[in-house]
Amino acid sequence: NSLIQNNFSGIYNSECTNIGTLYVTNTTIRDSLEGPGIYNECGHVVLDRVTISGNYNYDNEGGGIRSIGKLDMTNVTIFGNGSDFSGGGIALLAGSESYDDSIFTNVTIANNEAPDNGGIYFQGFYSSVEMHNTLIANNSGDQCTRGLGDGVAISPFSTNNLATDDSCSETPDNNFAETADAKLATSLTDNGGEAPIGSGGLGGNVLTLALLEGSPAIGSGDNEFCPVTDERDGSRPFGTTCDIGAFEARFASANPTTPGSAAAAGTLANTGQNIALFAGLAVVIIGSGLAIGRVTLTKTY
Repeated sequence: NSLIQNNFSGIYNSECTNIGTLYVTNTTIRDSLEGPGIYNECGHVVLDRVTISGNYNYDNEGGGIRSIGKLDMTNVTIFGNGSDFSGGGIALLAGSESYDDSIFTNVTIANNEAPDNGGIYFQGFYSSVEMHNTLIANNSGDQCTRGLGDGVAISPFSTNNLATDDSCSETPDNNFAETADAKLATSLTDNGGEAPIGSGGLGGNVLTLALLEGSPAIGSGDNEFCPVTDERDGSRPFGTTCDIGAFEARFASANPTTPGSAAAAGTLANTGQNIALFAGLAVVIIGSGLAIGRVTLTKTY
């Protein structure tokens, strides 16, 4: 439940003995000035319900994340990061043969920038990743790029992924569909969350990137790998099939309103926001009289 912001770089994991693991949960890492949000030198990093945004790496590949080890992510949003080299969102670089494939499950990588590849950059034999229900969209240049070195960048065991070009479909069996428009929100929004972050909870909820009405990511995931909640801790799937990406869309009618928009502000089912437990006295004006009673609101999705 942490907020890490406005540093020269974010988290540096230097566990090079292949023993320890760094876990980051329900956290925002943002606005690093001269380095990536996370630099995993050669260890194992596990991210769960994390947003990495607004970080910039001037010196190397990987604006949001630069990883030379094993990187496992579930319900993670990588948004608006940048690099002067490749991999504005993520750079997965040559690691050690002792590491298994990295695993991305319900991850959103969007609106990141770099000169030739704003999405995810692979380099080296041991930089493969298995992806499930992952959305790579609207990044500058190619969404996926393979650098020098041999090996498979995206595992053939991957399932039900979506990108806004064909660069991630380097092999016909890595299960990446292509769409011209992923219908994503253009900015991060407070769409609710499991717990407020930062000192005293003053950082609000972890911001997420909503799927808009008609997004091809809605209902297109693989239920076998679907987490029980999304990045906001809202239940998955909403309906019969899991959505692709970190955000599980919720629409209360056949003509839903975009989550987080002003028109949807009065409809909690549309915004997808959760409500913290609240109990108190309510005063209700009925005609010319007053009625006083106790109202309890419980967590709702």
